[in-house]
Amino acid sequence: MKRIEVLLFAVLLSTTQSIAQDTPKSSWTVGDEVRYWLQPNSDKSSRWFAPRIIEHVGVVKTFDDKQFVATSRTDTVDTTIAAARVLWIEPLDPPEQEANAVQLYLDGKYAAAVRPLLDAIGNAPPVWRQLWLSTSAAQSAMRSGRHKVSLELISQIDRRPLPPLVESQLPVAWQTQMGDAMAVAAAKERLTDSSSAVRLVAASWLLSSANRTQAIAVLQSLRSDGARPGIAAMANSLLWQTVPPPDVHDALSQWQADLNTLPLVYQTGPKLSLIGKLESSGLEKLAKPLRLSLELTPLHPHLGR
Repeated sequence: MKRIEVLLFAVLLSTTQSIAQDTPKSSWTVGDEVRYWLQPNSDKSSRWFAPRIIEHVGVVKTFDDKQFVATSRTDTVDTTIAAARVLWIEPLDPPEQEANAVQLYLDGKYAAAVRPLLDAIGNAPPVWRQLWLSTSAAQSAMRSGRHKVSLELISQIDRRPLPPLVESQLPVAWQTQMGDAMAVAAAKERLTDSSSAVRLVAASWLLSSANRTQAIAVLQSLRSDGARPGIAAMANSLLWQTVPPPDVHDALSQWQADLNTLPLVYQTGPKLSLIGKLESSGLEKLAKPLRLSLELTPLHPHLGR
């Protein structure tokens, strides 16, 4: 293993062990505040316009796989909603080290971003933010060719319940053809991992390889995982890639129905998968509206990069 990967694993082990439980704060400063976006409740009174995504500013008190609890300067009671309604969160005044690391990631400088993202966890941000930084590091590791590091990061963070915002950003190969021999080798090693998230990602990397049959079997198993509905939905969406081109048009209405039942936070990856499948099947005109919807309302900027 290269020296940089040894260092990364050392950082990973030290930082993930430091993740602690969220604790409510009795007081807070401007540095605690975040801007967050929520999926609106369905509004059946409006037939013509999609509900507007709601933006708020406040302090996150709890954010796990089930619920999101926040407060603000003007709140007399906490706001508690389903975790799956949270689309994005940005700290208003993050530490400089964290801000620089995240900017490298958002700028697509993935090789340079991995170590700074992990180092930023050492500043002990809130647990949900530690998980987001770790997942961003896993994305960066995958995109810079450090596939073993990426899968190990996923294995570590999947030891605790993941907020949907974090789970939806796993480094799944929604469109990318992972032909890299090192990616295939890393994925094969983890295809039977105890972590559902690791198996999902590894299987997605193998769909375009000689191990496609094994990958499909893993995804079919994950699709029926009632304990992990987010993982199950993503596995189901990845299986769209395995349908022969002549059958795609007939399957499209069911796929769109599946897509529309997902919380918005989970929709970007499956949309990318569906766009890729339609375009590769000669159905570019049907893919165009989906691509346009992503360009107009990008819920997860990094997924489209």
